[in-house]
Amino acid sequence: MSEIEKYAQENVDILLVGNKSDLESEREVTKVEGQELARQFNAPFIETSAQNASNVQLTFKTMATNIMERTEREPVTFKRNQGVKLGTSKTINISKKKSGPCC
Repeated sequence: MSEIEKYAQENVDILLVGNKSDLESEREVTKVEGQELARQFNAPFIETSAQNASNVQLTFKTMATNIMERTEREPVTFKRNQGVKLGTSKTINISKKKSGPCC
């Protein structure tokens, strides 16, 4: 969370995901602990397993829904020739097109 606070834009969407939920015998964090941590950060919590495809689609749908709902409340605008700011130090200029056959 400190990395998110340090590098992410304000009002970024956060989703706490516990993975490998199919390996119950190797669990290091209980579901209740994950839910409590997510509550502390005011974030949703989902446990997933790629092995049995448990909640994988739900995770992506939840994040996409949260982003869509936020952008409806707070529209994002891009100004030509200003680029997109990443974190605190890098800006990517999205207005210039590359010359040549690719990209």
